Amino acid sequence: MTPPADLLTMERFVLASRPLEIDFTGEGGLRGEVKRKSFLGEIVDYQIKLGDQDIRVQKGRRAPGPDVGENCGLNFLRPFWYKASE
Repeated sequence: MTPPADLLTMERFVLASRPLEIDFTGEGGLRGEVKRKSFLGEIVDYQIKLGDQDIRVQKGRRAPGPDVGENCGLNFLRPFWYKASE
């Protein structure tokens, strides 16, 4: 997952993604730690600590996923890149 070339010249940029458009990966992807796992009916809502940010990931209740305290990899299926505000 690489940002567009024009953003690479900037000092700061932002990655955004919808919680349902992030998958867990085995060894690859960006690495984070599961801080919270909440069952919301058909959805499992995860809070993942990724560096100094918290990322929200949502998966169907039957999809396999990590438990609280475990490390995981994240794959952003449809990332959106933005120039960071000053």
